[in-house]
Amino acid sequence: MWSAPFVPWASVLAGWAAVGALLYGLGCLVTRWLGPDRDEPVGPLVRFWLGWAAALGILQLWHFALPVDGRVYLVLAPLGALGLFGHRAALLENARRAVTTARGALGAAAVAVVAACAAALALRRPCNPDSCLYHIATIRWFEQQPIVPGLGHLHLRLAFNHAYYLYASLFDTGPLRGHGEHLANGLLLLGILGPACLVLLSLVDLRRSHANSSYLALALAGVMVDLLFGCNLASPTADVAVATTGAILILLAIGPTIDGVQLTPFRLRAIGVIAIAAVIAKPAAIIVAAPFALYSAAEALRGETARGTWRRTASVLAIAAGALVVPWLARGAVLSGYPLFPSEIGDLRLPWRLAAGVGHRELLYERAFARMRADADFTTDYPWVRHWLALEWLENREFLIPAATLLVAGSLAAVLALRQRRQLPMARSATAVGSALVVWWALAPDPRFAIPMIWCAASLAVLFALELAPWKTLSAPRAARLLLVLAVYGGAFAEPWKISLSFVEDFEPPGPEGAVEGRVGAGERIRVSQGCCVDPTGGRGDLAKIYLRRPADLSSGFCSGAGCNR
Repeated sequence: MWSAPFVPWASVLAGWAAVGALLYGLGCLVTRWLGPDRDEPVGPLVRFWLGWAAALGILQLWHFALPVDGRVYLVLAPLGALGLFGHRAALLENARRAVTTARGALGAAAVAVVAACAAALALRRPCNPDSCLYHIATIRWFEQQPIVPGLGHLHLRLAFNHAYYLYASLFDTGPLRGHGEHLANGLLLLGILGPACLVLLSLVDLRRSHANSSYLALALAGVMVDLLFGCNLASPTADVAVATTGAILILLAIGPTIDGVQLTPFRLRAIGVIAIAAVIAKPAAIIVAAPFALYSAAEALRGETARGTWRRTASVLAIAAGALVVPWLARGAVLSGYPLFPSEIGDLRLPWRLAAGVGHRELLYERAFARMRADADFTTDYPWVRHWLALEWLENREFLIPAATLLVAGSLAAVLALRQRRQLPMARSATAVGSALVVWWALAPDPRFAIPMIWCAASLAVLFALELAPWKTLSAPRAARLLLVLAVYGGAFAEPWKISLSFVEDFEPPGPEGAVEGRVGAGERIRVSQGCCVDPTGGRGDLAKIYLRRPADLSSGFCSGAGCNR
């Protein structure tokens, strides 16, 4: 009945546990390399995402020689185990607390419940239209072949250089082979929601003071619940990586500012590494990564410690950029002939490059789609702002609620600040959010690229207002913060009829597939997509002018035009 060895949702949990532990172990190694101070706390959130960044770097290099199949664990597993062994004392202490203390047991139980529900939701059909178009096919190519020159000839979007799909290919192996697309985004979401469960248990104690960053972290995690219930949990879209890394970078960059502490050199290095990884995972992440990385650098240089260690920080980030960006650029050149495709900057005149002008047209289309949220005539200028607002004001969670909250709470905070003639040092964080919103609006004003940032702006306005408001008791502002954060979570359950949770279902396949048999220029058989094709050999459009660079050898790559394979 089931293609997985256990009950399917339990198989998903096992896959997440194995890969999650591996990434956490890699993160422990990277954390040691980045060099935090002895007394500087480094939570599981930072370690997990540093491990994810390291995995992308390793997978990029691996894929130049071999497919991303089960053999890659021969490299990743020993490294992950080494990192876990080096961090064993803290792990054993956390395990002891989970067994011997009430709060530890409740935290472990909360994480387990969230993970189990996410596993059941991940069994649903990958319903993002682009999953049938190219997401799943990209994963199949990566796990069956080393990187293929000119792959974009077969299908333009197979040339998109998103390192996220290397990570997603990790799950499509062993007993979960053929179902890996269901697992990739769930682990990224749990990388935020898991720590959020532990933070929530501490915030309910109103007798204790809590950092503003804890409330912000919980609010941004609440926005991730929308993704958990949405279409993209089971669909391997890199947009979830953009959202989750965006939330992490926001927390790491402005957390110290709103808490009134100095941003440390280690945190700056961690932000730099995760920001670079986010951009190579999907370049749209630069909308959040660049402004917040620059802001964190400016904040760190305000302190003497960071100024005294800037040489080491610069060298660490240079090494990280070289390890992540250089292979990424090389991958872009192999897939399309252009290192920064769809941009045609840096045309290397490689024999398998896509035709000139194809990438530029794709850039125009992507920009028009971000503005219009639909196909548009992108060859001419058009009045898009009114159309955009007409669409987005109806999107409660994506735009209307956070925008209204920002307007009301921001106005209240401004009035209170003027009346009290008081300046909030934490208000410096607004410059990072404002700059990122401007970049987003100018480059690609699609809410899927800025959901954490939009909610961050609203959350900061609320925190500013609550910080300035007069309170008679210490517990009152803490209760107000907690209730408002819980309201963010409640909004995700506003339409419960859309939430279907079952622990007895099997993996629901994508599709239905729509493809026919076709041939490329030299006569080799290939599948031609007619709507949904997850077969790695699936092409799109007129393939008669496309040739294999070596007859009958898919790994040799593709080129266009008669004689290109001679």
